[in-house]
Amino acid sequence: MGGDEFAILLPDTNEGGARRVAERLRMPLVKEPHDLNGVKATFSASFGAAQLGDKAARLSTLIKQADMALY
Repeated sequence: MGGDEFAILLPDTNEGGARRVAERLRMPLVKEPHDLNGVKATFSASFGAAQLGDKAARLSTLIKQADMALY
């Protein structure tokens, strides 16, 4: 993961729940410009989700699947 990427683990959460969490995190960032020492700054955020299971039993695979879900 790069400097602008992070992971959030959501135990006992299905895909719909993960989407709701992502949207709750995204909205305050993108809703309106933010004042940073007198400079108005706008932000964007993208979220990709992957579910742990048979196809993603390894952490590296899970991260790769979440990254692919961004596009």
